[in-house]
Amino acid sequence: MADNELSQAHSTTPHVRVTHGARSDVGCRRKLNEDSYIARFPLYLVADGMGGHSGGNIASAEVIAQMGAHIGSEDFVTQEELNHALMETTRALSELGMNEGSPGSTMSGLVFSTHSGIPCIRIFNIGDSRTYALAENEFSQVTVDHSEFQELKDSGALSEKDARDYLHRNVLTKALGAGFSPSIPIDHFVAPIADGDRYIICSDGVSGEVTDALIEMAARNIADPQDLADELINMALRAGGNDNATVIVVDAHDVHPLWQARGAGDTIRRDDARHQIDEKQADGQDIQESHNAPEVDDADDGDDTLPGERVIHLRALAEYASQFQGSNTPEEEEL
Repeated sequence: MADNELSQAHSTTPHVRVTHGARSDVGCRRKLNEDSYIARFPLYLVADGMGGHSGGNIASAEVIAQMGAHIGSEDFVTQEELNHALMETTRALSELGMNEGSPGSTMSGLVFSTHSGIPCIRIFNIGDSRTYALAENEFSQVTVDHSEFQELKDSGALSEKDARDYLHRNVLTKALGAGFSPSIPIDHFVAPIADGDRYIICSDGVSGEVTDALIEMAARNIADPQDLADELINMALRAGGNDNATVIVVDAHDVHPLWQARGAGDTIRRDDARHQIDEKQADGQDIQESHNAPEVDDADDGDDTLPGERVIHLRALAEYASQFQGSNTPEEEEL
């Protein structure tokens, strides 16, 4: 397609070009890699099978299988489709066993979506796998760890010294399967996207070994997403490689149409209704429906503010969050 034809098509159709890099490593101490991931437009997801539980690798693989089966590989994803996929994934994991010690997994990831015809990203998370953002030159951890350590830290029950020495950092308060309720809440975030935005999704085998400051430094200085994924894994291995380590780097380019600035807070939105997925609404969706017009995933009321979601600026995200308890070459997808 010629450039002028591409420009004309983009004048009415939501569009984004995505490049990504991904890598997973068993680490230096484990015999089995219990991490799983999927990295193909529009879904990018890391699942970490829970160590100490039987079949952690089975649980993480089931997360990827379910999410991949319920989210197509061509179009932007509607909120209803994402809800349905998360619902079915949660149910499938609960069916692996409801007893303590049953297979379980964390999950952190994102899908490309739209609101009022404008591309956006919908981020979801449960457990202590993480999603970071480098957008508008601001770096932040978007997701909040669901762990005993994070809750104690946020409540002020741990001093700075106690936090450094705390031995139970990996005890989770939420996960899929592992005896947790199938109605366990999953956090949701929404982010308008622009050219150059970068997202990093990783298991705690990366974030537990590499500091946020080092992740940020690498994210700012390594342009190629596959090179960045490789370097983050190498950093985790050099730091000890005590756990399986998995990372996906997702870069957005040629975003059209762009979000119009609405003031200082219009960067990250956290869904106030994240504590409940509407089962009736999700079950009523036909997951085979066409997405030839992906811009109709939400009612267009002429307002770019997403209903039911709170606007959070990246600079304030960390403070706000504290209130709450592959391939060797970069791959490219275009829609």
